[in-house]
Amino acid sequence: MLKNPLFGEVELKFIHQVFYGCYRYSKLLKLFVTSFIYKAPATALRSEQSLYKILAYLLFFRPGCAVNVHILNLLNDIKHF
Repeated sequence: MLKNPLFGEVELKFIHQVFYGCYRYSKLLKLFVTSFIYKAPATALRSEQSLYKILAYLLFFRPGCAVNVHILNLLNDIKHF
């Protein structure tokens, strides 16, 4: 595993698990992202498919992740804007 002075062992393990999960569920995530881009072509950029896959993985397979709380709060703020 790569060593980075900005991240501790826990953060590097989390990043590794997220990348492995995205690889493991790549077919499902690709289906979801393709459908998302098809349904919202004005707002969803095709160039950001990788980001959408990571966010979808975090939302579907890591529901207890602290990142999800921030994502859901952001989406809620945008909806009420």
